[in-house]
Amino acid sequence: MSPGSDHEPAPEPGKSPMKTLIAPLAALFALAAPAASLQAAPALDPVPVIEIWLLPRYDTLVATTAAQEAAWTGFCKAPSASGVAALKAAFIPAANAWTAVEFVTMGPVSLALRADRFNFFPDRRNVIQRGMADVLASTDEGRFEPERFGKSNAAAQGLPALERLLYEPGAADALASGNEAAVRCTYGTAIAKNLATIAREVRTGWGDKTSGAFGAVVSGKGDPIYFPDAAAVPGMILTDLSGPQILSALHHHPDLVRLLTTLLTAAPRVRETLARRPSLFDALLDPAFFDILPDAAALEARLDVLLDTAESDEDRLDRARRFRQEQHVLIGVRVVSGTLPAARAGEAYATLAEVIIRALHRRVWARFREAHGDIAGAETAVLAMGKLGGREMTAGSDLDLIVLYDLDPEADPTSDGPRPLNGAQYFARFTQRLVSALTSLTNAGKLYEVDLRLRPSGRAGPVATRLSSFETYQREEAWTWEHMALTRARVISATPAFGDKVAGVISAVLARPRDARRIAGDILDMRRAIAAEKGEGKRWNLKHAAGGQVDVEFLAQYLVLAHGAAHPEMVDTATARILAVAGWLSLLPAEDVEVLSKACALYQDLTQILRLSLDSHALSDEVSPALRALLARAGQMPDFATLDAYLADTQIKVREIFLRVLEGAAGA
Repeated sequence: MSPGSDHEPAPEPGKSPMKTLIAPLAALFALAAPAASLQAAPALDPVPVIEIWLLPRYDTLVATTAAQEAAWTGFCKAPSASGVAALKAAFIPAANAWTAVEFVTMGPVSLALRADRFNFFPDRRNVIQRGMADVLASTDEGRFEPERFGKSNAAAQGLPALERLLYEPGAADALASGNEAAVRCTYGTAIAKNLATIAREVRTGWGDKTSGAFGAVVSGKGDPIYFPDAAAVPGMILTDLSGPQILSALHHHPDLVRLLTTLLTAAPRVRETLARRPSLFDALLDPAFFDILPDAAALEARLDVLLDTAESDEDRLDRARRFRQEQHVLIGVRVVSGTLPAARAGEAYATLAEVIIRALHRRVWARFREAHGDIAGAETAVLAMGKLGGREMTAGSDLDLIVLYDLDPEADPTSDGPRPLNGAQYFARFTQRLVSALTSLTNAGKLYEVDLRLRPSGRAGPVATRLSSFETYQREEAWTWEHMALTRARVISATPAFGDKVAGVISAVLARPRDARRIAGDILDMRRAIAAEKGEGKRWNLKHAAGGQVDVEFLAQYLVLAHGAAHPEMVDTATARILAVAGWLSLLPAEDVEVLSKACALYQDLTQILRLSLDSHALSDEVSPALRALLARAGQMPDFATLDAYLADTQIKVREIFLRVLEGAAGA
């Protein structure tokens, strides 16, 4: 297959397949290179790379070649010129899947000329074209029998031959209705079946942790066919897959090796994204990588270009997802490297989410109005709640959102488009479209999980709420916990005028005088209920532990609700700033503010690391030494044992302050 042909999808514009695809493996096995600058770094096990990077790519090759075989079988039952498009659509993923592993020459692919049979390249003597001509001209009816075909001319049985059948001038007509249509169909089907067979053989040969080539690596015993010397496997992969530019960078920058070692051993979320998108490794080689993070304007400019040049709605959603994945990795690497403090990381994750939400809000709103028309005075706003509202997001944060709307009360509430909708139905349908754009699983993955349960009446309420109804509900019906949630509410996408209007409603609700005694009692009841449901005895469940994040956040929210009327400056969405203002106003003793502020920072620092490293919300006893060391550094402690003791002491102090302040206010 000829690189650079206009129908062959490149891994990324402007990047060679090798540079794009080998980066994570080079990073993993650069430590095997005999360079003095790397001698102090720990040796790395090839097992994670084979398991996380290589085998999933072979799984994809198996799936895409099987789909391609099915496409050819279906096409040949009823050939047509239009059906050739389906064959091309099946060819591209299979070709991409091969591109992702074509530089792997060790293991099962090294036997039976599998690599050459799959993709005979380069073809300097036009062997492919001559071989295809021989196949098409032959009268041997048994030449397409699978076993015979697999042993025939390697140049004429793989991707390049299939590419010519699909893309040469006049190929569609020749397949659908030409004099050679029948034999070309049979030939294409034989190639597709052959490719699927090779892919299955290679993947089966690798096996799993207890069998095949992979089992031989895991056991350390080697394999007489693939790896007679198991200790040579890292060097084999390095030789196979390492580009000189990347190796040079790793040889001359030991700090980069240490960073990669930490990422691979202590930050699985980042590691897995790098494995899926190895081109992101290039960013680590850029001297500007650890400079200041891009601000919202820079992110918006880049995302707008990506979305505005998309070829379809589906492509637009895929591009948004890839953009988010890339930026998450770049933030996460900075956190792991220690160059980005937790507070700024929370802001960076939140800024990224806001940029994406605004971009999709505008585009979904425009497309929705094309289909359903306008309603006079129609406005929509997206309200950030929770961690997004407080700009304290982590790598694993969901989006807590509320969608508000308004319209001209004097005008016809029915939209004027080709598919008209009435009032509340119109805005509910729009909200569903927006949530779908954020949550749908596409080929590029998912953007975010979205939670709308903080809207008025929760799950029982409409998915979109009219502003006047929202205001009435918050003033007359909302429970204390709903007003606590409202302390973190922030408009992140709306027209300036409507955004100001929504913000004014929220400020007015939070500035109302309240019974501090009742508020404190409600919060204590709620905290006890959460403890009964979630438990509070595990110190490293930082959120729910006694004296943990919930205690700090609930206390800050109490201060806003109890004192917001007398001190409007207390109304803020960020816990740390609320505590600081409470200290300035002497609403809390200075020593309490110091304890709570340090606890807030500590919990955020540790949570950022934990969300990059674990899927669960608590630290188990089986975490790696690398993660323990990373947590100790994030907590600014010499070792994990010291950090653990400091965390225990901090939680005791926070719980004492929490109970003293709230029980005192409640008169308990």
